[in-house]
Formats: sequence, C-alpha cells, structure tokens
Amino acid sequence: MSEMLMTDSVSLVRRRIEHSSLAFQDETLNSVVTLAAIEHGKGNVDVSRMHIEGIKRIVDVRGGIGAVKRTSPLTAGMVSWVSLLVMGAPQFDVQEGSERADGIEATPQWEAAAPSEATLGDFSEQLNLDQAIADVLARLRTIYHQPAISKLTTNEMHDLTGFVMHKLLLLPPFVSLDEARAASSECLRYSLALYILVIRGTTYYSHYDLANIILLQLRMHLEALSQTCHRFGSLWLWTITMALAAPVGLTNLQWAREEACTAARARGLRAWRHVVVHLESIMWIKTAQESMFQQKWEVVLSQTWQGTGLSMPASCLSGHGARKHEVGGGQWHTGHRTRHREPSSWACYKMFLGVNPVANIDDSSACGGFMYQWRKGPIAGPAFKIPFMGTFIDAILPRFDRFVVLASDRDLAHKVFKSPTYTKPFIVPMANRVLTPNALVFLMGKAHTEFRKGLTGLFTNKALSTYLPVQEKVYSDFFDKFVATSEAHGGKPTAFMALFREINCALSLRTFFGDYISHEEVERVTNDFYVATEAMQDLVNIPFAEYIPYTKVWLGKRVADRVRAEFCNYAAASRANMATGAQPNCIVDQWVQHMLESKRYQERVAAGEEGLQKPTNLIREFSDYEIAQTLFTFLFASQDASSSSTTYLFQVLAQRPDVLDRLRAENLAARGGDTHKPVDLAMLESLTYTNAVVKELLRYRPPVIFVPYLAHKAFPVTPDYTVPKGSMIIPSCYPALHDPEAYPNPEVFDPDRWITGDAESKTKNWLVFGTGAHDCLARRYVPLTMTAMIGKASLELDWVHHPTPRSEEIKVFATLFPMLLGWLPSGIHEEG
Repeated sequence: MSEMLMTDSVSLVRRRIEHSSLAFQDETLNSVVTLAAIEHGKGNVDVSRMHIEGIKRIVDVRGGIGAVKRTSPLTAGMVSWVSLLVMGAPQFDVQEGSERADGIEATPQWEAAAPSEATLGDFSEQLNLDQAIADVLARLRTIYHQPAISKLTTNEMHDLTGFVMHKLLLLPPFVSLDEARAASSECLRYSLALYILVIRGTTYYSHYDLANIILLQLRMHLEALSQTCHRFGSLWLWTITMALAAPVGLTNLQWAREEACTAARARGLRAWRHVVVHLESIMWIKTAQESMFQQKWEVVLSQTWQGTGLSMPASCLSGHGARKHEVGGGQWHTGHRTRHREPSSWACYKMFLGVNPVANIDDSSACGGFMYQWRKGPIAGPAFKIPFMGTFIDAILPRFDRFVVLASDRDLAHKVFKSPTYTKPFIVPMANRVLTPNALVFLMGKAHTEFRKGLTGLFTNKALSTYLPVQEKVYSDFFDKFVATSEAHGGKPTAFMALFREINCALSLRTFFGDYISHEEVERVTNDFYVATEAMQDLVNIPFAEYIPYTKVWLGKRVADRVRAEFCNYAAASRANMATGAQPNCIVDQWVQHMLESKRYQERVAAGEEGLQKPTNLIREFSDYEIAQTLFTFLFASQDASSSSTTYLFQVLAQRPDVLDRLRAENLAARGGDTHKPVDLAMLESLTYTNAVVKELLRYRPPVIFVPYLAHKAFPVTPDYTVPKGSMIIPSCYPALHDPEAYPNPEVFDPDRWITGDAESKTKNWLVFGTGAHDCLARRYVPLTMTAMIGKASLELDWVHHPTPRSEEIKVFATLFPMLLGWLPSGIHEEG
C-alpha cells in the first residue's frame, strides 16, 4: 500500500512540474524535497540526489534560496537543510550583511553578535584559532550565553543553526605554517558542526550520514591536534565530547569512548562536573540535550576508573610523558635516517613483488649433502655442500639454505614469470606477518586476477594526470630541502641516499592519499618504514619473533599495523569526500570513484534500466582495509627500488653533463622558458629525450635485479631439468637488459638508443617491470614520475657527484648508491 501511495505521490509531483504555472510554487518545492527525504531514507541515494538537483534548478529560477525565504521561510529552511543532509555537503551559499543576494541569509542574532576586532584578535590568540573560526565561536558564545536565547522560537533556532552549519562547512580548509593553529581550527570547525546537529535534533529525518561524514574529517584533524600541546586540553575535550554525543554508529562511538577514557586518565577527570569546567571554557549551553552529554561521559568515567581504587589518577599519565616519548622516538629515527646505508639488492626488487630471500635451517644431516646433489642434477653449481655444519654456518653468516636455481636466460626468465601453475612469488617467512597473509602479493589465480582488475584503472592516462599537481608540490618542497642540506654542510660532500628515500616515500604517500594525510604523518610513516623494512631483512627466521618484544619483526609488525590503520582512515575520508561529488586528485580518490560508478551502474541494471553505458572500470566493492592493505604493500614494494633509481639518475646525469644539458634544454623549451611552469601529462609525454634518459637509466641500472619464486610443484623448466618442488627459482632481469644482441654496447649509458636505435623493439628483453600475472602495475607510472622529477630538478637545481673508488661497483646483495652528492640552486632558476 505504501508503495502505491508513493507512486501516486510521484505522479502528482510530476504533473505539477510539467504545469508551467505550478512548477515553481512553494508546494512543488515542498513536495519534491519531501520525496528526496523519503527516497534517501529508503536508501535510494541516486534517486534522492536526482530530486535535489531538480530542486536546485527550481530555486535558481526563483532567484535563489534567499528569494524563496522571502516568500516562504519554512520552505527555504526545509530545502536547504534536506539538500545538505542528502548530498552530504552544502548546496547553497551563505550571505551576510544587508545586501539582497541569493544565499542563505544570516539571522538577526548572528548579525548582532559580531565581535569587535580587538575582541576577535584576543579570542583567536587565546584559543590559537584561525580568525574565521574564532569569529564563528565568538558569535555563538555571545548568542547562546544570553538570556534571550531561551526566547528564540523553534523556527528561529532552525534558521540560526542552518545558517551556521552551512557557514562552517563552506569555510575553506585552514592552512597555516602554525600546524597547531590549523589543527585547532579544523577540530573546532567540525566539532561545532556536530554540536549543531545534536542541539538541533532530528529534523525531517536522521542526521546519521552527515554526522559520519563530519566525524571522518574530525578524526583526521584530531590526530593532528594530538601531536601538539593541545592534547587533552579543553578544546581537545570539547571535541571528543561532541563525537561522543553525535549520532555516528557503534564503531565511531567506541573510538570516541576510548579517546575520552584516555583523556580522563590523563587529566584526572572523575566526575561530570570536572568535564563541564573544560566545556564551559569553550562554549556550553544549558539545553535539553545536556543530560545526554552527561550520560555519555558518565559511562566513560565509569569504564575509566572502575576497580582502580584510586582517588586520583597517577601523575605519570600526563601529556608531558607522552610528548617526551615522541621526541625520543624522533631522535632515534633522525639518527637512523642519516646513516649511510646500502640496502641489499634483494630489497631493491620489492618494487616489483615485495619479496626477500629466506634462510631456513633444514637438511642439517648427512643426507643433506646427498639431497643437494639429487636436487641439483646436471645444472651448474657447487659440487657438494657440507653436511651437519653446512646449514648452521650458512645461518650464522648468514646465507641461504633453501635449494636455489637461477634462471639467467631471457626466455627461461619469461617462462618462470608466466608459469603460475608451477611457481608463486617467494617471500621471507615473516613477510605474511608484516604484510598480512591476504595481501595482493600473496594472492594467486582468480582471486589475484579479480583484485588486480580493481587496480588497473588507477594507472590510466586520466588517472595519472590527476596525480601530477600534488607530486609537483612534493618535488618543490624536497628540492628546497636538498639545497638546504648541502648549504648546512658548507657545500661539502654529503650522503643523500636517505633524502632520496624520503622524497620517494613522500611522493608515494601524497600520490596515494593527497591532502587526506598530514605533513606530520608523511614524516612519521617515512621514518617508521625503516622499521618495517628492517623486519623483512633478516635472512634467518626466528620462530615466534613477532611475539618477542623489540625484535625487528615485533617492531615491524607494530609499525605496519599502525600505518595500515591510518591508511584505513584516509580511505574512509576519501569515501566521504567523493560521495559529495568531489573530483579525484589522488589514487584513493580514483579507486573510490570507480567503486561509486560501478555501484550506481549495477543498481540501475538491477532496477531494469537498459541501454546504459558501462563504466570504463567496472569493479567490485573494496573495503577500507583492503584499500589500506594494498597501498601499504605498494609503498613497501616501491621504496628501495625507487630510491635506487633516483640515486642512479642523479649520479649519471652529474657524470654526463652532455646528457643533462640536452635534458635541461628540452624541459625549458617544453615550458616555454618558464622554469616554474607545472607539468601536465601531455608535456611529460612530449619530452622525447627526457623519457629516453629515464628508460635508458632503468635498463642501465635496473632496480629489479632478480625476483625469487617458489616452485610449489615440480617445474620442468627445460627438457633436461625439472626444478624440485619447494625449491627457489629466481629469474634474473639483468642479463636480458644487458644483452649485447638487443642493446649494443650495453655497459654504455646511451639514451639515443631509444630514439634513433631499435631498443624500443626489444620488448622481450624489457624486463624492468617483470612480465606475466604478477608484473608491476606501475610500469607506466614509474617512468613518468621519474621524468617529472628529473625534468623539474634540471631547471631548479645544479648538483655535483663526488666519485669514490666504489661508485661504479655493483653487488648482488648491495644495490649501489653514490656515496656523496652536493646541491646548489640552479643558475637557470636564478636567471628565470
């Protein structure tokens, strides 16, 4: 019966819209906005939003929401509020002052509460707030702390809260060099928005969706605030209180309770009256909802102190202790980061598959030597190995004790890469504990194919072009850092490998998450990744190492778990943002957009619609954790390899000024003489010589030396030899890339071989990114990123390489890095 009534109602509304004299009346607006609310409540999001779009067109014809209010205040209020709730973001602008415009008008109470400039300045400094948000808080305090507030009618209260909510959500993000001020301002902005939802109460239908969108933003900024001196301060407590009271579901409520419990212990809050003191210092109103706030906090306080037997919390739980711990950790990472370390070449190929060698202690008996000879068969290798002591000595050195077969021939390498029936990527035993067992690298068969299908759309031309602006900012920041580092050392030779690692980690994180991730978290993840990487470096597996405190695996797993949890938050923030119709500017945005497009398409198909255009990347729904897990694996897999390539790129160009001059001239011409002109995808693709330099660098010094696989069944690699089950088989990429038949004079760095030569036709030798089911998804992204980096560097920097006797040395277990590099501002930069 309800469906029949709904159908009749829709039919009546359509007839009103089709009638020219009825289409723009208040009754029509009221009907359509009611339908939008009902459809949204039923979960028909697309239909609901379609109604809102229709409403916006009607409002535009009427002269704006302000004009609608002048004829029907109730209609204007309902239209603006329901549109906000359905779309998850304001759909109409606000207006202040006396001008007659088309936005949501400020209420008389708001206009009358304008603070003086002196008062606003004092208020802003007192709470360390941006002036725009300080103005909102100052006005609300003035309004709500007046006795007249109790005389406001329900409609006047709705007008006030509606205007303030739109103003808060329309304010631009607060960006400041003072990170504490920016975090304080953003936290207060979103917590005020939650407060308004609470004191306004449910209007038309639930605020649940909007509250969760706001809370995702709040959590992100509260994490930043937690790193400042405001942790557990009055503003921090006020923010958590709003999260506790908001209609945000059990998961978010549990998070808010845990944060509140931590704050209660830190500040010694044992009763509601202790909490109210802090709330009143920000803003507190005696409303009907006060009892609800009190009940939420009493649950928290009961959980916090139940069974402790303490009259006051221990002083050692103060915020100062936490800050001291963070500083100590930072100092350790700083020292760790500045050591010159040569990561093993086994680590460098993690860009491709994220794998490392393993040393197991087996065959430690007399028969071990005979087993080795049986497995070896006729192929090359040591004639025998020492029984009993051999494997023990290997473990101490350490060396491998798993039977290993190297496939150095190009065609054999292809065969291994393309034989998932017999082989699978091989990782150290602790890898599945750090990366998690169901990470992309461990998937095989249909599960792997289906998962990869969801990722291919992240590396199309359209997607790649959206990542360039945020990458440009990373380059600028780090190039300044490069110059400052050399200047700090007086221009003396300085080790730069750590900085190359930092720039690549920051580049990946910004490409993955854009502005969802803070500057502080970028630095933190960059530092923490040393710990996660070290957990994968041990060649000997220590049983239960992840449960033994302060072992490398224990530390690495804790870091990995924390980083994945942060990545989950960024994925959730992206979902909330993209649901508002925002444009993607990072990988997680692209991924979420593809899921939204696929879901809408599938819903319309299920509803019986025909002739629909299929999304270019029709994918399944991925959870926030799957997104976080995958991007964590991408980050882990790329760092050593990208650091190696970056280091070699700068070294080779420092040694070959003729190449650098040509590259610099090409990039300057492509930018029309403007050294600071941002790149776009078309410009990058037009840089013929620069692209050739990058491709030749990847051939000349490939970051992926070889890729270990495990034979999960006996693998007949040739008619004469079968790799035994359980053995490692390692296809080598280096010989194919240095094959003189494919690349004449392979030990010479010659970019022109890709322009005037026939190197491009040697596709079977091009194994930089592997081949087969597990080839590198970023085979196009990586060269383009390197092209953008070195092109910008050539115009803004000059650098000098200080060679050492080891500068050209290549080791199997230590990927080579230049020992010393120095940086100066570019002469081109100065002239431009």
